[in-house]
Amino acid sequence: AQNPEFFKERSIKLRRVMDLYQEMLEASHCTSLADLAVNGNDLIEQLGLKPGREIGTILERLLDAVIEDPGLNIREKLLEKAKQIQSHF
Repeated sequence: AQNPEFFKERSIKLRRVMDLYQEMLEASHCTSLADLAVNGNDLIEQLGLKPGREIGTILERLLDAVIEDPGLNIREKLLEKAKQIQSHF
């Protein structure tokens, strides 16, 4: 059950989030790991990483970076960013 006193405020916030997400989709912004310009195989081939959790962690950090800056979703830029992330492990 929802307190009716707070329902309107939550409804407005939810609408804003949904509108923002729709704008991102329409602008073809990256919203999931599958939308990244690189994948785990690229990290294995280009950076010599071994399959495992490290790849998943790097991809998640790359996704966060691309959500912050959609212009970063370019293969070469992401591979360079992945190298920087890898150096912190």
